[in-house]
Amino acid sequence: MSRLNRIKSSFWVSLLVLFIGTSCLTEDVNRDPNNPTDVPVQNILTGVQVELAYTVGGSVARYNGLYTNHYAGVGRQHLVLGRNSLTESDVNNTWFSLYADVLKDIQQVIAKSTVEGNEYPDIHGIALVLEGLTIGYIANLWGTAPYAEALKDTEHLTPKYDSRDDLFAAAHKCLDDGLAKLAEAKGEASFAYPDLYYGRDLKKWIKAAHTIKARYYLHRGDLAKAATHLNSGIKVPADDLQLYFGTPANEQHPLFQFMEQRAGDLAMGKKVIDVLNAWGDPRRNHLATAGVGVPQGVSASTGIALPGPYIGGGIGGRPSRAAVKLISAVEADYIRAELAVRAKNNDAAHAALFRATAASVVEITGAQPRNDYLATAIPSTVTLKDVILHKYVSLTGQTETYNDLRRTNNILGLPGYASKANPLGAGKHIQRWPFPSSERDFNKESVRATGLPESVIELMQVRLSWDANLK
Repeated sequence: MSRLNRIKSSFWVSLLVLFIGTSCLTEDVNRDPNNPTDVPVQNILTGVQVELAYTVGGSVARYNGLYTNHYAGVGRQHLVLGRNSLTESDVNNTWFSLYADVLKDIQQVIAKSTVEGNEYPDIHGIALVLEGLTIGYIANLWGTAPYAEALKDTEHLTPKYDSRDDLFAAAHKCLDDGLAKLAEAKGEASFAYPDLYYGRDLKKWIKAAHTIKARYYLHRGDLAKAATHLNSGIKVPADDLQLYFGTPANEQHPLFQFMEQRAGDLAMGKKVIDVLNAWGDPRRNHLATAGVGVPQGVSASTGIALPGPYIGGGIGGRPSRAAVKLISAVEADYIRAELAVRAKNNDAAHAALFRATAASVVEITGAQPRNDYLATAIPSTVTLKDVILHKYVSLTGQTETYNDLRRTNNILGLPGYASKANPLGAGKHIQRWPFPSSERDFNKESVRATGLPESVIELMQVRLSWDANLK
């Protein structure tokens, strides 16, 4: 049962408890000083930021990284997952985190920041940007999902599923409304609340919102709007939307925590290691330890490369610079490069590809890239495949590469799980995540109303609607 449906169930349980006589207890007896009924808006906002980064940098990036062969499941659960046996129960926690821990809490932030006479337009704007970002993640994982009728407590206990088009429309509306609220704030924070992403720098939030919109317009093939929003978007890594994690046990990067707790489950994938080695890439030893990469779906335990410190693996020492990136200057420049390629402007494509790759090297290694490396790695005539390949390497550990795999119809030819035992067919990739088992159990009719296959295997082969020009 997802935590979202647990909330629904607990409502009815609460009514029953009240009915059978707890109303005779006084308010003072029922008040728990350790669990306050009213939480300050800034505390809820901080919780949203942590939960979103932890979920996106944890299960979302880890599962999707198996299918892009950034990672390889080499033991236990992740070996099975890497063989495309992703089940409804495997995605329950991610669904719950994005709905109950992120979107539902965002609604609380919005409610608390819009109290008449005590409005906080900056916090309201930040919450809307995070809501738009989150809706887009949901649209790209499941394709269709509840939103318009979701998060309504008892008003819609079985919310209908919105189409992918409607989800992206909702995401853009949140982002547009967020931009309007941030503009209303005129660059001034309402008070000194903690903002773990940008430290209350509202100009950076505005740039992030525009870049997120550019990403989502790219996904849907609206290249003109993507280009327009990039003009107002992130241009330097200092403006990246990200969360750095700490060294205490309760502050660890999700991948670092996973590697400590589940040693033997995860290694680096063959594809990304082979590319790094072929290029003599200076990022190689920052992204991974020594050893070979492992093909998708293959069990291995010795001589294999493990996630390195930059992406949160922290093998050989705790990560000092590991962050979960939600949108970045490097990604923005790869979008610019793709737009230029598709507009047949090779000079602009080469410049953006060069800039993105050089910035990635500086950020990951802390040093300027060698000229001979850039000359070897970046071709003079840039193709879409070149852009997607460089983006694939630079965004190792980030889930956007899984979107690229699917929207370009696997332009890189990532091999997938090559065995005949692949339930989708040898070499085929998962196109969408299955709906969580909690939705099958508690929202069955809404799931059926989507018209999608009830078989998980068949469902995962249904391609999402991406840019129609890239089919």
